[in-house]
Amino acid sequence: MKKVGVVLSGGGIRGVAHIGFLKLLEEEGIQPTFFAGASAGSIVGALAAAGYSPSEILDIAKKHQLFSMIKPRWPSLGLTALDKLPELLKEYIKVERFEGLKYPLAISASCITSGQSKIFTSGDLFPAIQASCSIPVIFRPVEIDGELYVDGGLLNNIPSQGIRDSVDVLLGFNLVPGEPVPKEKISSIFKLAIRTFELAISSSAQQGADLCDLLITADTKEEQPVFFSNNVQELFESGYHSAKNRKEEILKLVSETKISSQA
Repeated sequence: MKKVGVVLSGGGIRGVAHIGFLKLLEEEGIQPTFFAGASAGSIVGALAAAGYSPSEILDIAKKHQLFSMIKPRWPSLGLTALDKLPELLKEYIKVERFEGLKYPLAISASCITSGQSKIFTSGDLFPAIQASCSIPVIFRPVEIDGELYVDGGLLNNIPSQGIRDSVDVLLGFNLVPGEPVPKEKISSIFKLAIRTFELAISSSAQQGADLCDLLITADTKEEQPVFFSNNVQELFESGYHSAKNRKEEILKLVSETKISSQA
């Protein structure tokens, strides 16, 4: 049977749309057995790799306002830590290391000391997720093995490299297409900083995008930057419908087997 992997981009609170994408796959009988993600995608990827269904992940997101934790805001006393995120995830993911997950997982983070992207596939799980979600300047970098890491999307927003060689079919879901925005939407230094970060994210994605057999870009229909919507159900549905619009292409890629089993 074909082994199916999914790679989930960063994109702030729009990460909820990833859950809709996974829900469509579930409805079509497609069970990915390899996951990769950056930033918000690392959160959904970790929960899916731990064995949670899309409906269960959506319930977690709604109950805890999960993706609001990585919404950027100017800290009152300098940089803040993203400590609440791993503590919450530990309530649901009962293993501490990548190796304990049900399915293989790859997470990108950006090393600001070396200037290189790193993809974590083993070792301590929660520091890697925290690092992958730590938006530069807003959140403190996370130290791992003596190096400092920030948001994975900065240097590799579609980290396909972490699982490409392990799967037969790789499906990507992208949240940050880098589309133009009206200048009126860039109305403060804060929104300028976020827009600059979004552009950096979108420009970092091409190499990973090229490794996907199919890359779907979410149509979230949001006028604001990617970090500011709070409508969880609407974002979930946008991801679902974006995937549904490409359903025939997905099914063609995974034809002859709708359910993939891990080797």
